[in-house]
Amino acid sequence: MEALLRLLEKFKQCSGLEINTHKSEALWLGSWKERLDKPFGFKWPTDSVYALGIHFSNDANLVHKLNVYGKLEKIEKILNSWRTRKLTLYGKINIIKTLGLSKLNFSASVLPIPENFAQEVNKLTIKFLWDAKPAKIKKSTINGLKEKGGLKMIDHMKSSKMCLDQQVYRWQ
Repeated sequence: MEALLRLLEKFKQCSGLEINTHKSEALWLGSWKERLDKPFGFKWPTDSVYALGIHFSNDANLVHKLNVYGKLEKIEKILNSWRTRKLTLYGKINIIKTLGLSKLNFSASVLPIPENFAQEVNKLTIKFLWDAKPAKIKKSTINGLKEKGGLKMIDHMKSSKMCLDQQVYRWQ
């Protein structure tokens, strides 16, 4: 950290830009997570640090709650706000993909996702698609390619299993 701050000081001399250490947050990680000292003039929160759209913490449950399940709640609110509109099935799928699932792309690509999360996403999207009524079209048709008569909806369970096997999670 000291080397980084020295480098940033050199950058300041060249550019006139400087880091505001009073607004900067840091978090002890790994074997240092029990440290209580607060060097460099940074804020040192005890629970989590928010940077680049992700909450970082030593508590995995808190990370899941803030980054994954918190976004799921936001998606549910977005979908609920569209529920009363007279949308076609294609329209609903587009809303799910563009306004809903796009909120998960970045988090899901950089963080491990809990096992049951794909099931939660599926429940939410199916509820929105069918207004909590039984499905009228087979899942394979909904998820199938348009060239083969499908609607190209995302199969979260399939994507989740494939990406967990690769230790990379991304929505397809």
